[in-house]
Amino acid sequence: QGRKVLFRCFNRRLADHLRLSYQQENLTILNFHQWCYEQAVKFNVPHESGAWIDPDSIEAKSLPASYFEIALPSVLSKVPERFDALLIDELQDFTPYWLQMALTCLNDAEHDPLIVAIDGHQNIWGHIQELPPNLLVLPLYENVRNAKPIFERIAHQFPECCMSSQSSAFGEFVRVHTDSTNLSTVLPIFETIIQDLLNKGTPVDQIVLLSGVLNKFSILKGIKEIAGQKLEYRISEGGLLSTNVLRFKGLEKPIVILY
Repeated sequence: QGRKVLFRCFNRRLADHLRLSYQQENLTILNFHQWCYEQAVKFNVPHESGAWIDPDSIEAKSLPASYFEIALPSVLSKVPERFDALLIDELQDFTPYWLQMALTCLNDAEHDPLIVAIDGHQNIWGHIQELPPNLLVLPLYENVRNAKPIFERIAHQFPECCMSSQSSAFGEFVRVHTDSTNLSTVLPIFETIIQDLLNKGTPVDQIVLLSGVLNKFSILKGIKEIAGQKLEYRISEGGLLSTNVLRFKGLEKPIVILY
């Protein structure tokens, strides 16, 4: 329809993945705080400390919570750029103030299309979120996110979710290796698994190595490549992604090697 569309989500990696997947004119995809930061820099919005700090930088780790909760989001009410439609994924991750600021990005907040996706069962931050008035609420009763075995396990934990999994893929059974966690033992296993996937025609950018700890504590720290594939620590076009469960969204890669 020729609309200028803004897609927002909370997770940076998910935003990076979607931006690479949907490179279209008039479509802007960024995670919330990165969008706020880029707008502040683009339109030279003044800051009390003199300069805005990139929310993904090392310096940002020492900033007070108020920088992310109030200061950076407030930028959106001070810039001129506007859009014809707004999509927000994982709205449960947004504070009410972030939603308020996000709506200022619309040309006409009362009439421009606003589409949000929200799941109360994923509200890990405890934000109390009130949906904007006059939204048409469409509950989703079909689970197409998880493979059937995963869905069946989830259903036992959340029986009140009236969903079915008729359209879900069954998925392969999980393969478990219980060898030592020493690098000298694990690395050959990774090499074999990944090479087998590559031999079957699996694109390397469909695979992720997922650790339970931060990358700096991972047993793969310092490893440059596996099975001849360069390790990447950010979503990119190509390369074997290595990250941790704290940053991985779950839908970014269909093949997960958890260690």
